[in-house]
This record gives sequence, C-alpha cells and structure tokens, in this order.
Amino acid sequence: MHFVSSKVSRLLATGLFLSLAISGCASQQSEAPPASQETVDLSKLEKSGTLTFEGRAYNLILGGTWGEGELSYKGSVYKFKAKTIGAGYQIGVKDVTVTGTVYDLKNVSDFSGTYWGVKAAGTVGVGAGVASVQNKNDVVIEMKAASEGFAADIGAGVARIVMELM
Repeated sequence: MHFVSSKVSRLLATGLFLSLAISGCASQQSEAPPASQETVDLSKLEKSGTLTFEGRAYNLILGGTWGEGELSYKGSVYKFKAKTIGAGYQIGVKDVTVTGTVYDLKNVSDFSGTYWGVKAAGTVGVGAGVASVQNKNDVVIEMKAASEGFAADIGAGVARIVMELM
C-alpha cells in the first residue's frame, strides 16, 4: 500500500511541477494557487450560478484545453474564454463539453482569474471527468466534463484553469 501511495504522490507532484512550469511560460499574469488546498465542503457554500463550456483539448503528456463558455449568474448570461494546462498520462485530441456549478460568487468581476484544484478523468474514444477548482476570490466551481475524440488519458492531477470574461 505504501508503494502505491508514494507512486501516486510522485505522479501528482510531477504533474504540479510541470503544470506550474508550463503555466508560468504560457501566462504573463500568473497567479499562485490559493494558500489553502483543503477539500472544500460544498454544502457550506452558496450556490451562485452555473456554467457551460465547449473546447478542444490537445495532449501529449502535457496538455491543454481552449474554448469558450457561458456563465449564468443572477439572471444574466456572461460569455467567457477559458484555457487549462495540465500533465498526466494523456495523448491525442478531443472535444470537451463541461457543465458546472459556481459557488460563492459575490460579484461577476470575481469570476475572472486563475483557478487551481484537482481533477480526475478517463478517455478512450469517449470519456468523462470531474474537477473542483477555486480562485483567489474564493469562487469555487464544481465541474463535470464529457469528451470525445482520438485520445487516451487516465488519472488524476492538478488543474490550472484561466477564465476571462469577454
């Protein structure tokens, strides 16, 4: 059991290191992950809105997803762009559709920024994934993804997502 735990720890640490290295090169306005990486209890948060996102993922061990989406918040719809950066056991190209619930969004301007969190996904032709991410304004997004394409990936890792209202 200890052997498996140490392998998983090394994989997650490597993924975090590679994600940070790539994201530092890819973004001029890099934000550090929130100081607290504790698991968030969603039952204690206020549901603020929902989001949908469609994009394309390109992966060869290191990967990223780019696309656009819509945030529904307080009766209005706001368009946004998003990009993700991550590392893991992944290869190929796939289309991704994400739905999510947004928590503790006090003002729409708090939505934009860099989100950090954990993800788990699996794809072999068709797949699914989940992620829970948080930005420096304490906005939390719980996401579910469906994917389809010429891709294979499996595992868990650290997610870095940059959201920008359009």
